[in-house]
This record gives sequence, C-alpha cells and structure tokens, in this order.
Amino acid sequence: MNNKLIKIILFLSLIFIYSSAYSNKVDYEDWSGLYFPKWMYDTNQIKYPNFKHFFEPNTNYILISNWKDKLILQSRLSSKKPLRFGYFDSEIKNPFNSKQMIDEAGCKIELNLKDPKLLVKMKSTDKCITPINISGEYIKYDHEKEKIKKGELFLGKFYNQDICDKATQLQWNNKDLEWSKDGDLIEFVDEAKRRKLNCDVKEGYTSVVFSCLNGYPKKPENCENLRDVRGPYPTLTKCIKRSEEIIKEIPKYRPYMEPRGFRCEKM
Repeated sequence: MNNKLIKIILFLSLIFIYSSAYSNKVDYEDWSGLYFPKWMYDTNQIKYPNFKHFFEPNTNYILISNWKDKLILQSRLSSKKPLRFGYFDSEIKNPFNSKQMIDEAGCKIELNLKDPKLLVKMKSTDKCITPINISGEYIKYDHEKEKIKKGELFLGKFYNQDICDKATQLQWNNKDLEWSKDGDLIEFVDEAKRRKLNCDVKEGYTSVVFSCLNGYPKKPENCENLRDVRGPYPTLTKCIKRSEEIIKEIPKYRPYMEPRGFRCEKM
C-alpha cells in the first residue's frame, strides 16, 4: 500500500470520527422542554399538565428544565391497573452531549436525544425506587416553542414545593422558616412571592433584648442578645410589648444580668 493511499484512508477516517463526534453535540436549549410518551400522541391523549408536586392519575411526562447552568430532569408517570405512580429526578451532567447515562444511587437511565425525540432506557430497574419503568420513546411537546437561555431560571416549570424549598431557610431557632438571603436563590424568593406562595414563612417582628452582667461595662465579653423564643409578632406594637415583658422577667431568670436595651427585628 503506497503512502498516498494511506494518507487518503487516514483523512477519511478523521472525517468520519469528527462527523460522529459532532453529530452528538447539542446545546442546553435542545434538551429543555416538555416531553410526552409517543403512545400518547398515537392515541391522542396529550394533556398539558399543571405541574403539581403530588401525582395525579393520567400524569405522564418528562420535564427537562434549565437553571444556573444545570439541566434538571423530572419524570412523572402513572399506570391505571394497578394505580401506581413512578418518578425519576436527576441532573444531566453533560448537556453538550446527546447521549447521557444518569446514575442515581445505582438506578441507571440512558438518554439519547434526537430532537424532538428523547429515547429513554432504564438499565437497572431492580435498583430503582420508582415502581414504573420509564423506558420508551418521548416526543417534545409541539407547542413548547420557548427556548430556555443558558443560566436563566425556567420559571413556571418548577413545582410550588420546589420553589418554596429553594426560597426559604431556617431562622436562628432552627424551627421557623424565613426567606432565603442567599444571593443565588433570590430568583426563587421573587418567584415564590410572584406566585403568592406563603411557603410557611413566619413574617413579623422578633424581640431581641440586650443585657449585660451587673456592674460591668458594655463590652462583647460581658453582654449578650436574648432572643425571644416566641413570635414572631405580626405588629411592631406587639413586639415592643413582648420586649417589655422580657425586661421585667430578666431579674427573675437571670439575676446576675441587667437589661441595657432592646430592638424588634423585622423578619
């Protein structure tokens, strides 16, 4: 075999390898969307879901949403006889490849995106918590024309409970919830308020009484903030009243300390 023929073969091989690799390349926007099983299209049973957190009969879809450079896959499936609900939630780690292998605690699922088709195959059903095999061919919803830009929150496609989970954090007492102060999660706080979700957040005022050791100067090592274990209180007036009660009770419960002031923090 002469050198010229060898060069031609190598050149063609490189073209084939490059073409194969390029054909598997996709973008975030290619994944994002709502997918229904093909059989629902064939039987004319497509029904746009309301994306409730809890399952409902005749719920069958895969939703892939994009937020902060992450692709989140959520599947919700149901069967009639017997009535069962299946789910699988995970993150697509390499969004620029059309073929994915997702592994959640040993439950492996293979994805192959051939836009608008999504081919799903469960590789280890015995290790999956979901009682329904989600394998099959899915097709992106025809009316899902909105493309999700990289880095943007896929608003309206998260369940209310998911929104609240990300929009809240525990208060100082590790019991009550307050709106998250994490800058990366402010979008979820705004979205929760836009949806008028309470998220079990207790809003109002909390009493904080500043007290120090009797006869000692007002220094950090001699003083402490006493936070009220009750509340929060719906109005500033009620918070002030509670602060006055705490000040009166300090000599009884902490006779070695004296109040030096108080404040009402708005939660």
